[in-house]
Amino acid sequence: MDRSLSVRAALVTTLLALMLPSHAAAQTPDGASVFASSCAACHQATGAGLPGAFPPLAGHAADIARLDGGRAYLTSVVLFGLQGQITVEEQTYNGVMPAQGQLSDDQIAAVLTYAVSYTH
Repeated sequence: MDRSLSVRAALVTTLLALMLPSHAAAQTPDGASVFASSCAACHQATGAGLPGAFPPLAGHAADIARLDGGRAYLTSVVLFGLQGQITVEEQTYNGVMPAQGQLSDDQIAAVLTYAVSYTH
């Protein structure tokens, strides 16, 4: 990973760790809106994904975030994308998630905060 990208990933991870739900909307992008425009087409509005095509985020993203290094991993997936086989809830997925580098650091932190906060 190039140094500037790893610095950006570290910054977003720090923002994610510090972001509190009480921040004013004017200061922080709305994670639900970012999710709706950048993630829901594949992962669905509920975060349930599509079996065999797109993995669920509901509940699963929170499980990853609780792991040592989990927040950095989630940040990297959003920033750089993901390709190859993964298993989520005993279902195998083998696709491509495109990098979402067009999102600002604040948008990435907000959408990840949103994704790890819901469990429906």
